[in-house]
Amino acid sequence: MNLSDSFEPVPIVRPSPEHARRAILRQMAEALEDEAAGLSFRASSFAEEEFLLNRDIEDHQTEISRLQLRLEAVRAEREKLLAKIEMLRREAFEIRQDVASSEDETALASFECG
Repeated sequence: MNLSDSFEPVPIVRPSPEHARRAILRQMAEALEDEAAGLSFRASSFAEEEFLLNRDIEDHQTEISRLQLRLEAVRAEREKLLAKIEMLRREAFEIRQDVASSEDETALASFECG
């Protein structure tokens, strides 16, 4: 008995082109799923960043509103002060007019007496 007689040849099974095509398509589908999962993770991180940015915008809007109210109050105070300044200047002018008139009257009276 020969050693080659005890072994039967194993037939070589070659995959059909259709089988190979399906295997490649499965691998492509898995790769696309992996890419989609990665992109999904990126999208969720963008959503979180968007949320944080919106919160920052709201905080800044609140701060802007507070500063606008403060600005309006400062302007109102300035307007009050300007009105008071104008009133004091008018009073000073009127007092000077009265003093000048009384000085003129005193000068005329002294000429008449003299």
